[in-house]
Amino acid sequence: MKAVFFQKPLEFSLEINGEVWHQGDTVQGKLSVKNHGTDQIDLKDAGVTLALGNTKKVKTKEADAFTVISEKTFKDSEVSKIVDVLNLDFEFQLSEDCEISENAKSFHLICHTNENLHDIGHMRLNIIPAKTLSDFLEVLLDNFRIKTKSFKNKKDGVEATMVVPDQKDFSNIGQYKILMKMDGDQLNLKHQFKIKKISFEDGVQKVKDEGKSLVQSLSPEDYLIYGKALNRDGISKRVEEILEQVKFKPLI
Repeated sequence: MKAVFFQKPLEFSLEINGEVWHQGDTVQGKLSVKNHGTDQIDLKDAGVTLALGNTKKVKTKEADAFTVISEKTFKDSEVSKIVDVLNLDFEFQLSEDCEISENAKSFHLICHTNENLHDIGHMRLNIIPAKTLSDFLEVLLDNFRIKTKSFKNKKDGVEATMVVPDQKDFSNIGQYKILMKMDGDQLNLKHQFKIKKISFEDGVQKVKDEGKSLVQSLSPEDYLIYGKALNRDGISKRVEEILEQVKFKPLI
């Protein structure tokens, strides 16, 4: 991704390697600054900052719109005074449980010349769940036709709202959400269902939603074959254990 910002006489070119990043990935890129004027300019306080931005506040340029995670400025490099062109390479490590991108907030790379993070420009980053979490959801889609509808940041992990296939086995499932989090090399899952239950009250048949939560912990032996290779059969077996507890079962 690339963006160009201008603050006369300077031209800022912010280039990032990649389009999408998993939690735990490294964000790398380069900031190039070109001086279209004739005077030498000191850029020691200019650079790139990784920050979590509140979407509404970013749009209105409020002072507390960003929460700074890390930064790299020209004062960290050997040269900070620009005559023609000055380049700054940067690298930021995302944490394994960092916030994923959603409408309310997301990570940004910010180009700035001072402490005011709104003075030049910024690029929104698309952060998705960690690769192990994404691989797990891919197996649900491929093997069970259970699709991911949306993601949401939660205190205890990433919550995925799922869509089950339109078939008899899942006809009693009104809602399915999975709270996912990596704890070291363990994949911790909390499957949360709303199950449609038929009840009789005052001689009237009614359908009510009953909540059901099932907790799992998958070890590397469950989700990996060797190295980083995905164990689809192992994951499918563990998911089947959960689905068997919530599938529709006829009374006769």
